[in-house]
Amino acid sequence: MQLGALTQGASIVLYEGSPSHPKGAVWEVAARIRAFLDSLLEAHIQRHGPHSTQEGPVLAVGHSSTNRILMCVALGLPIREFRQRFVQGQANITVLRFEHGDGASDARLLVLNDTAHLQPAGTLPWS
Repeated sequence: MQLGALTQGASIVLYEGSPSHPKGAVWEVAARIRAFLDSLLEAHIQRHGPHSTQEGPVLAVGHSSTNRILMCVALGLPIREFRQRFVQGQANITVLRFEHGDGASDARLLVLNDTAHLQPAGTLPWS
């Protein structure tokens, strides 16, 4: 994983890995995601201090299963339910905000699986 600054003050995350999850690998992916989130949050604290309200947007791009596992970790939900809990369409937008703590499971879900930017005008987003 690498972080690099974007012109608008956000960070972009490049993830190298496979989205396939053979039996048992889901827990390994969840552990890597937790470490990833911990490192992002620690970097934010180092940059802005532990009580800062300053935002540090990050763009993370991943495959649907990885995104689902990330949401389970970030929202403190059971990892074993990652496929049942969330839908992840292609090129969707999901937004999490970490504002109520500094742990990997302290996220608030703001937007989930938004694909409105892919739909023709006049089409319902869930169709």
